[in-house]
Amino acid sequence: MASVTGTTMTDDRFDLRNVELREVIPWVHLFRGFRIALDLKKLALGAAGAVLMAFGWSFIALWFIGERPTAPEKPEGATGDQLSHYELEQLEYQERLNSYNALEESRYMPWDQAERGTDVYRSVLDPSGKGWRGGIPASAFLTLEPIRRLLFPAGLTLRGPWAAIPGTLLMAWTLLVWSLFGGAITRISAVQVARDGHVGLGEALTFVIRRYLSYLGAPVFPFLGVVFIVILCAIAGFILSIIPGIDVLAGIIWFLPLAAGFVMTIMLFGLVLGWPLMFAAISAEATESFDSLSRSYSYVLTRPWHYLFYSVLAILYGAIVMVFVTAFSYAVLHMSQYSVAWGGGETELRQLYAYVPLAGGWRESFGPEADSPTGTTYVSALFVGLWAHVFFLGIVGFAYSYFWSQSTIIYFLLRRDVDETEFEEVFIEEEDDEPFPTAPPTLTDPSGKDDKGGDPSLPIVDPPQGS
Repeated sequence: MASVTGTTMTDDRFDLRNVELREVIPWVHLFRGFRIALDLKKLALGAAGAVLMAFGWSFIALWFIGERPTAPEKPEGATGDQLSHYELEQLEYQERLNSYNALEESRYMPWDQAERGTDVYRSVLDPSGKGWRGGIPASAFLTLEPIRRLLFPAGLTLRGPWAAIPGTLLMAWTLLVWSLFGGAITRISAVQVARDGHVGLGEALTFVIRRYLSYLGAPVFPFLGVVFIVILCAIAGFILSIIPGIDVLAGIIWFLPLAAGFVMTIMLFGLVLGWPLMFAAISAEATESFDSLSRSYSYVLTRPWHYLFYSVLAILYGAIVMVFVTAFSYAVLHMSQYSVAWGGGETELRQLYAYVPLAGGWRESFGPEADSPTGTTYVSALFVGLWAHVFFLGIVGFAYSYFWSQSTIIYFLLRRDVDETEFEEVFIEEEDDEPFPTAPPTLTDPSGKDDKGGDPSLPIVDPPQGS
């Protein structure tokens, strides 16, 4: 009996080596984000999306920016109505100035970010000492840059009536760009997350183009819903302004505007937080706009703390990753210049780096600005600047690749929490394994003749072996 009991206890012993950590602690999938994002296809898609978005923003900003607003002068000894009028003018001026500054910021390309004074590409290896912000490496904030840029048009729209039209156009252009490039990144990431599979660049773009209207429509529907409610409230406000004495009735039914505000807040809250999840849902499920919309709202509103935890963990991990990426890139740039300078001379090499990106302190980190290159040195400096910009855009592309890759992983985590769907579930387009049709089988009639009237072919059976 003792022997049997001992054997049973040994067989039932729990072996941690057989435990899959991702099954017990599913959020460790987020630590796959760096490896999944570090993909040349996604880097190219992220960089192309960032550049195309910036070009569109620059065109819209130059069209609407106009002249810088001037501050109103305060009348001497102003009191009463004069003072109130001046304060209103001052408030209007501040709103116009904020809109102007926002449009001015949207004019610059990613590699010119140093001119805006918010250079998040600064590396910890930057000898100028500008690579730290409040004791934190500035490059750590690069993980938040895609979020800030994607939400920037919405914030501009809310700055005042002067920014509503350009902000809406920026929002529309951003959606047009990232419905293609963000959709392709999430499609490649979805297959990698679920099955460690491989999706080609052309295959991902084809997948997105076939469902492009779904990617566009998913975030547009709640926005149009908010616009519709705003128009209804505006009409009600106009009626209040032209009919005297109706303000009493308005006060009685004021719960209706409050209800409208509640609905709009929920819709905007779900839209801002759930937009990346909508793209991930379409990429993973090959679903339509309404289904992806309902999934994202359901996951965000029913599991808000899960979503917050996953997002904060992805941001913190991303901050560490971004410091490494920018520091590594900065070291590559300077090691190439340092090694070539041993033979070519530092002054000549400084001229070759005259057209490297301003952002990240890349240009100023090579010392005082040298004389402008001329002749063949000018041509060489142009090519050096071109390669440096391509290399710099790899960093920008990684930031967006990481954002969309982690959004896809978070979608899979929330889908598992809410719908209890395993990670391996992902839509895979079936391919035709037999590109050429096969000949139909030969039919025989009951008389033993084939369909051509000939004798049927009988199988040849070997005689049994003798014992």
